[in-house]
This record gives sequence, structure tokens and C-alpha cells, in this order.
Amino acid sequence: MRRHLCSVLLLAGAVAACDKNPTSSGPRVAAVALSQKAVTLAVGQEVTLTASVRGPNQENVPGVAVQWESLNSAVATVTQAGVVRGVAPGTAQIVASASGRADTATVTVTNDVIRTFNVRSDSACASPILKNARLVASSQRALIFEDVTNPSGGFTAAEYQEIATSFDNLIWPVVTQNFGEPLDNDGNGRVIILYTRAVNELTPPNSNSVFGGFFFGRDLFPKVANGRLGGCAGSNEAEIFYLLAPDPTGEVNNNKRSKEAVRRSTQGTVAHELQHLINSSRRLFVQMTNSREETWLNEGLSHIAEELVFHGAAGTAPRMDLDVDEIRASAQRRDAFNSFAISNFGRFRTYLEDPAPQSPIQTDDDLPTRGSAWNFLRYSADRKGGNDRDLWFRLVNSTTAGLANYEAVFGVDAVEWLRDWTVAVYADNTATGVDGRFTMPSWNFRSIYPLITSPARYPLKVDTLVAATPRTVAVSAGSAAYLRFAVPAGGTGDIRTGLVNTTVAGACTPVTLEVGGVFQGTAASAQALCVGEGEYTLIPFFGSRANNATTQMTVVATGITVPVGPPSPSLSPSVPLFNRTGTGLNEELLQSAAGIEARLRARERRELAPLIPGGMRANASVAADPAAPEVRISLMRTK
Repeated sequence: MRRHLCSVLLLAGAVAACDKNPTSSGPRVAAVALSQKAVTLAVGQEVTLTASVRGPNQENVPGVAVQWESLNSAVATVTQAGVVRGVAPGTAQIVASASGRADTATVTVTNDVIRTFNVRSDSACASPILKNARLVASSQRALIFEDVTNPSGGFTAAEYQEIATSFDNLIWPVVTQNFGEPLDNDGNGRVIILYTRAVNELTPPNSNSVFGGFFFGRDLFPKVANGRLGGCAGSNEAEIFYLLAPDPTGEVNNNKRSKEAVRRSTQGTVAHELQHLINSSRRLFVQMTNSREETWLNEGLSHIAEELVFHGAAGTAPRMDLDVDEIRASAQRRDAFNSFAISNFGRFRTYLEDPAPQSPIQTDDDLPTRGSAWNFLRYSADRKGGNDRDLWFRLVNSTTAGLANYEAVFGVDAVEWLRDWTVAVYADNTATGVDGRFTMPSWNFRSIYPLITSPARYPLKVDTLVAATPRTVAVSAGSAAYLRFAVPAGGTGDIRTGLVNTTVAGACTPVTLEVGGVFQGTAASAQALCVGEGEYTLIPFFGSRANNATTQMTVVATGITVPVGPPSPSLSPSVPLFNRTGTGLNEELLQSAAGIEARLRARERRELAPLIPGGMRANASVAADPAAPEVRISLMRTK
């Protein structure tokens, strides 16, 4: 009876009444601290609380027994090991006491379906961080759970159900029809979508950036080794996405997240992460391969998934050369663009702003790589033609990776198509008469960018050649630089290219081009070119399959002048037509998300590799280059 009275007094704040220390001959106990102060359980569900016994300096005091008691055992019981069990709906206080000190947890028991998830993202299998979540909506393809510790002001039950329905009707069919379905390891026929403050906590305090959510490959592994795969104690053993929770007041890290912004931004996240889930699941359990897809291609495919869902939501299709007027033709298209397409444009813009040192095939997983990988895949599918779904499906359902996978599916030399793609980046929608392999049939980028960027322009970085002034450029494998010049009426421009500090002697090779025409040659055949009157753009490309290789070259031109006006027809924007709030082309926002996901994917490769027989094979595009890397030169006449 005395112990019970002491607990009650402690609950009332009367600490002095229990200040006697029954073990005065032993260590002095200053406090007892519970691991959780608020717990939500379903009827019949259990959770284990832990209590720390601390001394006067907050040090842990070992060897002191903790006594446990429920002040409402009709609602929740507790064992002397700290195991709390929900008995009936209601609220109960659970008291942990030791040597006259105590702490209390409030346990809420509900009839709701409650499930415990490991939400830790900085480790795959070790030291799980467990969160209880309440089932708030279900549909044929989705189970939506809400972390019970989420900030207040989140989605209503009706809003959660609307999200589940949208997943069933839009995201799931579009993505799975193109990439295949993930294997249903947990046998419920659904994907779990968990809105949890653990995702909010990944964004630093008072930040302009935001991380929308993630898929973690560890959840496809068993907790206990099953003969084929090793065990991962942190696995949730389910197909699951972790998403940002609404936080209108900025409770988590002082970062406010309105319901509208969360709903809009996480739709694209779900489409993106569903491709990652499918890619991992089908490689592990359908193709039965330990070869993981290379990061650049895996991310590029996830960004393709976002684009495909845009078309599904907008009622459009690839190869429509969508421009501003066509996107703004209806609220449906405009909203779909803001939800699923604008972030791809933001990533690609970071490539356009400085293309030479970037590349679609780099391993760094930064924004320029992601944006250019998406654009290169879209260009490739458009150029290949036929059934896009077959291409995407074969890329995902493969036992090879990277450029080897790309070349097997498209049946082409990847370096040749990368070279042509770099020309299309410049040439598309600039002039009539441009060859089809130098166009991008799905999007009119020169029309769209002026209305979603500031300043209003197509953001490709194009430098100007100055007569008799050597220009040295460094170019990454799979990418190019862009150099403009003009030749006056009656004149002849002489363009020399070569290695740094190398002078190319001899006569130049005459090249005659109509406006929109393109000349292409090797470093040897294009080292000395002469052209007549007009304006031109020289595009030196580095043809190497080594993901992170770079080369340098020098360009010297004589008989040229500075070109007049923009490198393409000027596009004057009228009224801005896109609502960019929360989804605009903010590189800091996008880069933060890319950085967090890059670290998570690296963690997957490092920590999950030992759980797969033979380990995950290292990223390698091609075992050996079939041809030596070389500079290749393209020259386009623009005016």
C-alpha cells in the first residue's frame, strides 16, 4: 500500500514525500526515466517499456530493481519485465519505480488496428527504431498507416481514403503496367504507405529543403535467414513506403508542412519509390539475381515513373511534343504537371546549367545526373519508337546493369546515342529541317522552361568562341560542351580541335550545312573544319563508357565573329501559368532529397550485400570498352 501511495503522490507532483532512499547503503537513485511517455496500443497488442535508473549526475545506476504497476489494469496490464498489454479501450497510467523514485507513461488503448514498424533510415538491420502506427485507410492495393506520434493537423480519414483510392486508380496501374508488379512477400496483396514523423526528422531544422519519403530494400528481406537470403532484424517484412507527415505548425524541426503541400509533393514520391520497390523485388525474387541496377539507371527509371504517372493524370502521352499552351489547356494537365512532372524539369535544369562536367551515367547520384539520366532515357525511348512499356519492363526485369543493360534492351551502341542526345539537347525545337535523331518528340523544353525558370529562358549553358583565342573545355564521359560562333558574309571560319596545347596543322576540311544541318566526326576527321557564312554551334562530346572519366580539349577558331542574338528563336513568355508553390525548381530542395536518398541507396548496397549469396555485384557498366574512348565532334548550323 505504501508503494502505491508513493506512486500516486509522484503523479501529483509531491516528490518530497517519497524522498527516502530505502537502499541508503547502496548507490543513490535520483530519478527513474521511461523510454516512452505516451503509447498507443490496440486491444491485445503488447509493447515493452524500458526504464533507466539514474544517479544525481544523470549517470545510469546498475543493479537496481524496477517495479512496474498499472493504475488501471482494466485498460492495460504490465508485467515486471515492463511488457504492457492492451486490455480494453481507454487510458491507463503505467508507473515504473525504484528506490523511492518513479516515472509514468500514459497508455491509450484503442480498437483501431495498430502495427509496429521500424522507421530507422540510417541503418538497414541494426538497432531498429520502432513506431506504432494506426491503420487509417485501405484499398485494393494500399494500406495506409499513420504514426501515432505524428504532429496534429494531419489528414482526415476521408483524405487518407482519397489518397488510397488515387494510388489504386492512377499510380499503381501506370507504374506496374510499365515495370511489372513487386512480389507480394507479406501476402496481403497491398503496398503499405506509412506517414511518419521519422521522415520529417530527416530534414534539418529551419530548412528550405524537404525530403518526401523513401523505400528501403531491407524490408524485402526476412528477419531470420531463410536459406536463400540472410536475416535482417530491422526488416518490416513488407512492401512499404515511408512518407512525410503533415505538420502545419512546424512541430518537427520547426519545418511547417501543410496538408496541401504534403499531398502534392508525396504523390510523385510514391510513383518514384514504387519503381525502386519493383526493381529490387523483381531482381531479388523473380530474376533471382544478385546484380543490383546501377544508381544512374535505377534513378532514371524512377524519374520515368513520375513522368508516366503525369501522362496518366493529364490524359496525355509521350511523343506529343508538349509545350506550354498544351500543358495549360486544362486545370487537369496543369495540376498533373505540378504534381508529377515539374521536379524532373528541375533536375534536368541543373544539368543544362553546366553540362560539360556532368553526365547521365555518372555514379554520384546528384541532381544533374538524375535529370540528365531521365532525359536520356526519354530521348532513347522516343527515338527507338514502338512500345515504351516493353522497353521499361525489360530494363527492370534484367540480370545485367547500367550501360550493358541499356544496350541489350535498346540494341544500340550507348555511346553513339549519348552523342546524338547531346546534340538533341541543343537542336530540338531550334530550326526546321533538323534530323529526327536530334529531336526530343515528347517535350518542347524551349517552350516550357521560360515559364518555370527565372530568368525566363532555356537554361542550357552555351559559351561563345572568340577569334584566335584558344578555348579549353573539360568534358565528362557521356556529355558535351556547347560553343557558339558566327562566320560573316563572304568569310570562312577555320575551326581546330585537339588535345590541350596541341596545334593542328594542315588544311581544313570544308563542311557545307543548311540551317538545321549537323556534321559529325571523330577527333581525327573533325580536327580541322572550315565553314562558310552563318551561325554555328560546336559540340565536343567525350565518348567513354567509364562512368566518371573526363577529358580535356582545346578549340581554336579563326575567321569568326561573335553571334548575334539568342542561339535559338526567342520565346517570349506571357502570363506564368504554373502554380509552383512547394513544387518549383528549387535546387536546394531537390538536392537535399537526392542526397538523402543517395546515402540510403549506398547503405542498402553496403549493409544488405552480405545477406545475398555471392553478395551484390559491384556497379560496372561494361567489363571492357569495345573501342578506345575518344572525343567526337558535332557541328550544327543554327542560322
